Amino acid sequence: MRLHASELTVCRLDLRNNYLTTLTEFTFRDLSSLRYLFLTNNRIYRIERRALRHLPQLLYLVLRGNPLGELDRLHFHSPSTLSYIDVSECGLRRVPRGLPDALRYVQLRRNNLTTLDASTFSECRQVSILVLDENRIQTVHDGTFKDMSQLQQVRAWQA
Repeated sequence: MRLHASELTVCRLDLRNNYLTTLTEFTFRDLSSLRYLFLTNNRIYRIERRALRHLPQLLYLVLRGNPLGELDRLHFHSPSTLSYIDVSECGLRRVPRGLPDALRYVQLRRNNLTTLDASTFSECRQVSILVLDENRIQTVHDGTFKDMSQLQQVRAWQA
């Protein structure tokens, strides 16, 4: 009996502490039932535009500890079910655009964020917990959190 990837129902994929460098449009193509994806501490520096589009049921994404530095935008399946994302310790200088409206928890600890403005979280209207600990935030412009009507907690402490 041969088992094809399209016949598998993988709900959780843990690829922590490996040597992945790039996520392509083919990386998760046959994993449409994936709900939890852990990619912590790899060497991912590039995420292709369509890499996450094949994951319509994704709820939980952890990219912590990857050198994503200049990541401009994330592209998710639309509509997205993603409710948790952790992009801590990725060397980000700005919050990536394209975060889905369904997000409830956003973790951006230990990056290089310095400025938050009105457009930073404009797509994150459902977020209730936002973690910005240990960044280099110097400026928070008026209106930064105005579209976040569900926001209950912002953590931004410095060590």
